[in-house]
Amino acid sequence: MAERGDAPVGFMGVEGGRLEMLFLDPGARGQGLGRQLLEHGIEHLGVGELTVNEQNPQAVGFYEHLGFSTYRRTELDEEGRPYPLLYMRLLIGDSPQLTWPRNASSAARPEDRRSATCCM
Repeated sequence: MAERGDAPVGFMGVEGGRLEMLFLDPGARGQGLGRQLLEHGIEHLGVGELTVNEQNPQAVGFYEHLGFSTYRRTELDEEGRPYPLLYMRLLIGDSPQLTWPRNASSAARPEDRRSATCCM
């Protein structure tokens, strides 16, 4: 969870190395908190895959910017509704990987927190 003061401003859910959800309060966007949450998930929870609605270009661009690449697309969501999904994996070099070996301290640098607490 990401917090500002005592108020939660974002959270993510991870299961089995898969990012199931990542949400930020609209007022907290653009401050690096989403990146901190996702990097924490990658480095500490083994996140290497996710699914995103193709009709959410802001989210697709965010995940691409952080190294994820689409490996599969469906016309319908997992409930059979007409929401195309992109299945994405974290890339290392040119090949899809399920893990991203990075310096575990990079997501937890105090100077990156911008008066918010991430991932406690």
